[in-house]
Amino acid sequence: MSFVKVPNILFDSYVTDDKTKVKHYDLKPVDYRIYLYLLSRRGFQDQGATMKLKYKTIAFGCGISDTKTIRASINRLAGQRLLEKQKRFNKYGHNAANGYRLAPLPGGFFMFDTRCFDFGLSVSDTCVLLYLLKCKDKEQLSFPSVSAIAYGVNLSEVTVRKSLTWLSQRIFLHKSHHVCKSGDFGNNHYRLYSYSEQLERMSVYRKIRAKVPELFRTVRRWIGSSLHFPITSAFQHIFLNPEVGKKSPNTS
Repeated sequence: MSFVKVPNILFDSYVTDDKTKVKHYDLKPVDYRIYLYLLSRRGFQDQGATMKLKYKTIAFGCGISDTKTIRASINRLAGQRLLEKQKRFNKYGHNAANGYRLAPLPGGFFMFDTRCFDFGLSVSDTCVLLYLLKCKDKEQLSFPSVSAIAYGVNLSEVTVRKSLTWLSQRIFLHKSHHVCKSGDFGNNHYRLYSYSEQLERMSVYRKIRAKVPELFRTVRRWIGSSLHFPITSAFQHIFLNPEVGKKSPNTS
């Protein structure tokens, strides 16, 4: 199964008695990426399964080169009781791959298609996409503000805008501006595409891109045939001739 259930509470917050907004889990962007990878390895049905994974395996699956980053993130997730880390040893007493069991979380969830990783999602792109999916309605529309996304996944607003541009270029979403009834600009609306819709639109894009070089060659042949000399000869005559551009001598 390519879908995993991502708990909403990872991105939710609550308000304290003194009107302070606090998140249920204070995670770094890389923590969301690693937690999502562990969800995909656990499977869709077996909620209490124990996974036996090396740090290098997690790093490779998440596209992260440094295993120290993986170790620190795993410890943060275990410290917030999002997972249980089990130390394991082989028959010779040496360290073996640790075991991990994800803790059940209350509240609702949303679905994430792990095939999206085929498009080369970075850590920040993954976090922004997760938050948009969490805010998605029945019409596949999501319209949180940039500041809300940045707060929800602990990213800067500049990074969020870059990720939104990248996701739009890779046809994960379509961004449209929204004007309120008062005439002011509201939050942008993001139309999220499914994996099949992405592939369909990407195939159309590839066909257009493949025809562009052929179009330029056709235009080049047409212009060259309409002149008395080739385009390259005209280029050399105008731009490479040392006499072109010199002032004429005063013969008056």
